[in-house]
Amino acid sequence: MAAGGVLGIARFAVEYAYDVPTCENPIDNRPGFVKDIHFLYFSALIYAVTVIVSLVISLLTKPINPKHVSQVQVYEMYSKIGICLFLCPEVVQRKKVLNNSDFSKNF
Repeated sequence: MAAGGVLGIARFAVEYAYDVPTCENPIDNRPGFVKDIHFLYFSALIYAVTVIVSLVISLLTKPINPKHVSQVQVYEMYSKIGICLFLCPEVVQRKKVLNNSDFSKNF
């Protein structure tokens, strides 16, 4: 999103730095990406750049450890298992070994 923001702010700055040509002076000195590309097309370009940059960064980074992602989804919101796995994994592991059963039944 930062890449899209930088492109948008750059266009904004350039567009307001140059004057729009008038009827008396029809010479347009603005850069091509301001005078030739409509702002709606430019916003679609910014969207595409943002999506591509997000995908590339997401594919280049390693996945998040599942213990840090517990209780992010709605159906896990009130689950005690996710909290215990994050806060006290050694206790959960010990209960699992002692009871020799599924630890989710113990909570």
